[in-house]
Amino acid sequence: MPPLILATECNEELRCALCLDSWKDPVELVPCGHIFCAVCVRGMNTCPICRQSVANSKRPNRTLVNLALAVPVKCASCSWTGTREQGNSHTCRTDTKMASVPSALAPGPKYAFVEPNSQEPWHQFGLSREEYDQIMALFVFFDNDESGGLDRAEVGRLARWLNFARTDYDIDRMFRLMDTDGSGTLSLNEFLTWLSHNRPDPNALYGLSQSEYNTIMMQFRLYDTDQNGLLSIDEFARLAVRLGDVNNIDSGRRLFRCIDTDGNGVVDLHEFLTYRVRTRRK
Repeated sequence: MPPLILATECNEELRCALCLDSWKDPVELVPCGHIFCAVCVRGMNTCPICRQSVANSKRPNRTLVNLALAVPVKCASCSWTGTREQGNSHTCRTDTKMASVPSALAPGPKYAFVEPNSQEPWHQFGLSREEYDQIMALFVFFDNDESGGLDRAEVGRLARWLNFARTDYDIDRMFRLMDTDGSGTLSLNEFLTWLSHNRPDPNALYGLSQSEYNTIMMQFRLYDTDQNGLLSIDEFARLAVRLGDVNNIDSGRRLFRCIDTDGNGVVDLHEFLTYRVRTRRK
């Protein structure tokens, strides 16, 4: 696995709205002009911010690219520091020893771990009591082996279900940031600490208020019967009928093929959110 290299300081204009890190191999979507890391928008047919169809992509303005390459970064594995350009060719000096080094010796987090010390811990994570209770319930739900923590596979399912990540690359990156003690298992407080610094902004991503975003998320979850963060063709068809978007299951199946933009046979939460935003604005 390549080393995780993160920006230590970054102008917001040079930050990818999907991974929240500075641009890595940035691409500009055409015709809208929004810029993301190439890996973050790979396979997307619509812009995550403005939802315009993507005709193609191009290299951004050279000045912007040069600014992105000059962003200071740090390797999470060996603490090397340099620029993003230098980081592209960085070889972690601990790579050859990774298999024999105990995971507990992994480097610390990008931000301070929060250990609640009051009877109202939600305040320390910047959450309401309701949000805190919901996250606790989700954490327990995805802890399949009832170990009290989440492993990489369990975090992957939770991340997709919450629309926090869509690719294995993003999930690996999230897990390494969350796992502050390097144990390979995520505690509830580690997850809440990460969430307090990385809460998605539905308005920036989809032009939705938090309540609108939550409503669409709930619609999706009610029909995601196996709770894997994906809708099969029949799950989507039943939901489309329930929402009144189509009159029958066969029409829902035909609509599914239009919504499944990457053609992988399932609709993920991002695809569903993009579709619902389009229909709400007609």
